[in-house]
Amino acid sequence: MNITKTLLATSKQVSKFVSNIDYPSNLFVYNVYSYAWKAWCSYIDKYFTSTKKTLICGINPGPHGMVQTGIPFGAVSQVQSYLGIKNGVVQPRVQHPKRPINGFKHHIEEKSGTRFWHAIAKVFPLAEHFFYNFAVLNFCPLAFLDQNGKNLTPDQLPTRAKHLLEQYCENHLLTYITLLKINTILCIGRYAEHVIKKMVNAHHYTNTIQLYYISHPSPLNPKHKEFENMLRPHLLQYQLIPEREL
Repeated sequence: MNITKTLLATSKQVSKFVSNIDYPSNLFVYNVYSYAWKAWCSYIDKYFTSTKKTLICGINPGPHGMVQTGIPFGAVSQVQSYLGIKNGVVQPRVQHPKRPINGFKHHIEEKSGTRFWHAIAKVFPLAEHFFYNFAVLNFCPLAFLDQNGKNLTPDQLPTRAKHLLEQYCENHLLTYITLLKINTILCIGRYAEHVIKKMVNAHHYTNTIQLYYISHPSPLNPKHKEFENMLRPHLLQYQLIPEREL
């Protein structure tokens, strides 16, 4: 079985499903699996060709990160230099006037993304070594922006839209987990921990998947500056890397 082909097929499917949900009319919705599809394909084709052990999972795209590059925690400089992905984004037809899609020409760095990949690179100087056992995904591929351009997380949606979105995203993530043979998930932030724990319990994976938590590197988190120094100790504590790992 071609893992990457199947993974991309399920991403294409969830992209269609989540686009058809009835979201509040005052929200701008960016579907990165649509306008940044080629970048997503590059990411999967390059780093998801074999099974993994650990999934590091965030929430949804940020306006200066994955919204621009199509890559989780996708600060432009880190996606280009560390991940080696430099194109694959086209402008969607409808854009928020305060949050245009500039793709890899975007000049504002997503602080949480910069902090996240810097922390990874400290432990694994080569991306290929990191992705040998690890995968990085977001639970949801959509970004939600209010009229002022503020980024909203999926849990801030109306109940019906939130439940449908979580259902589709859960099925998408489960496919990735199953195909990649993930046995450990490191949740980035409390919302990711909440929805993933609910998913694991609902599908009776509590005996086969171990869940761990680390606080989010977002500037909205009072402890965001500690993330780069916290990551390696957390990976060691949870036995996700050996003591000898550089």
